[in-house]
Amino acid sequence: MVVTKKMGVVLEDTSITKMDPVFFDPFIDPIECRGMYKKFVRVPEEVAKQTNEDLYKYRNTSAGVRMVFRTDSDYIAIHSELEDCDQHSSPLTNAAVSGFNVAVLKGNKLSCVKTVSPTQGEGKNYAEGRVMLGEGMKEVEIVFPLFVEIKKMYIALREGSKVLRTNRKYKYDKPVVFYGSSIVHGIGSSIPFNTYPNLASYMYGFDYYNYGFGGGARTEEAIIDFLASLDMSVFVYDYDHNAPSVEYFEKTHYRGYRQFREKQPDTPIILISKFGYYYSNHVDNERRRKIILETYRKGIEAGDKNLWFIDGRYLVPKKDAWYMTTDLVHPNDIGYYFMAKKIGKTVVQAIKERK
Repeated sequence: MVVTKKMGVVLEDTSITKMDPVFFDPFIDPIECRGMYKKFVRVPEEVAKQTNEDLYKYRNTSAGVRMVFRTDSDYIAIHSELEDCDQHSSPLTNAAVSGFNVAVLKGNKLSCVKTVSPTQGEGKNYAEGRVMLGEGMKEVEIVFPLFVEIKKMYIALREGSKVLRTNRKYKYDKPVVFYGSSIVHGIGSSIPFNTYPNLASYMYGFDYYNYGFGGGARTEEAIIDFLASLDMSVFVYDYDHNAPSVEYFEKTHYRGYRQFREKQPDTPIILISKFGYYYSNHVDNERRRKIILETYRKGIEAGDKNLWFIDGRYLVPKKDAWYMTTDLVHPNDIGYYFMAKKIGKTVVQAIKERK
C-alpha cells in the first residue's frame, strides 16, 4: 500500500501538519491488529454486565492491543480520541494510562521503544504525537494504552511512503490468554510496553490477550465462560488479589478452574499465587496460596496433565523484592521484567509439553 492524500482524513484538531503527513484509519489491510476481541471492544457488554463494576468500567480499555506493519516512512504520528476511565489514584503514569508506545524492530530484534503521550493540555480528549523511525523499511508495532477507551484512532505516515504486511512471526502463533487483577492489567508499569504479558511475549515469542482488570478479577461465571470461548494455546489464571475475602476466594478459585476446564479439556492452565506475598498480611496470603495449591492438587489427582502452578513468592528475587514494587502491592518495571521471565518460561514449557 502506498500512502496517498486520497486515502487521508482531515482532523478537526491537530498540531501535526509539517513533513507531509497523511492521517488515515489504520484498521485496514495490510496493517494487522492483535490482542483485540473486536474493534475497540475488550469484553462484550452483555458479559461485563454480569460481573462487577470494575470489570464493567474496563470492558473496552485497550490493554494488550498491538498494531503491526512495515513501513519506509521516516516517522509515524498517532492521533487518538480517548475516554478516560479514571484510575489515577493508583501508581500510574500518564504514559501508561493513555499513551501509546511505538516499538521499532530490525528483523525480529527490538531496536527501540518510543512513547506518544497525551500532551495537548487541559480539556483535550486525545493523545497525539510524532516519533521518528529512521530511514529504510522497518517493522513497527504500536502498543496501545492501558486505561482508556479509544473512540477513534488515526495514524499518519509521510505521503508517498509504503506500508506492507508485517514479516514478524511468533514462535507460537496461537495466543496466550492472561486473566487476573491490576497486575495483569499493568498498574505500576511506566509505559504500556512494560506489562508482564507484553514483555513475556517479546522474550518468548508468543501472541497474547491481556484480560487483566484493575480491581475486577473475581471469577464470575460469565467472564470465565467468555474467556473459555476464545481460541488459545495457554490460559494463565492469575486470580488472587481481587477476591474480596479468603472465604470468597475459597468458593470461587477451584470453581473457576473447573468451569474453564470443562469448556477446554486440554488447554494448559497456569495457576499463579499472589505477587507481593512478603509485602502484606502473611497469614492471609498464605491461606490464599494454599487455596490455589488445593485447586492444583485436585486437578492433578483428577488426571489433569496440563495443569501448572507458579508460586508467587518466587516471581521476583526475595532479597531484592523491595526494589521491585511501586506501592507494596503492584510491581514496578523491574518487577514486571522478572515476572515476565518466570511466567513466560512456564508458558513455553506448557505449550511444548501439552498432552
